Amino acid sequence: TRADCVGGALSVALASGKLPSLKTLGFHSFRFDETGVGDLGEAVRAWRWPPGFTKIDFTLEQTDVNLDELIRAIGESEIGLALFVHRLNLPGGRLSEEALASLAANGGGRRGASSRN
Repeated sequence: TRADCVGGALSVALASGKLPSLKTLGFHSFRFDETGVGDLGEAVRAWRWPPGFTKIDFTLEQTDVNLDELIRAIGESEIGLALFVHRLNLPGGRLSEEALASLAANGGGRRGASSRN
């Protein structure tokens, strides 16, 4: 499996707290699927990202994927997404009104959250 195709599992590894010295992986764009959406939500909740890590982009590869848990995790986190998450592309994903309301009510972390596409 190519590392750029396992964005969700990668996000869990990055947020595990076991890679504190990691600064970069040599490339910045990672794709993820429905399982990866859950993994990224778990990583947002864990919030033990490497402190010196550089820019990273996550892009959803599947359509019609439920994004509610990821959006709730971002909203419930004090910080939201890690500062090094430069772009979170979620084309074709599904959001419920409840998940959006939760994000709005919680302020989306200090950074807030954005979705392009």
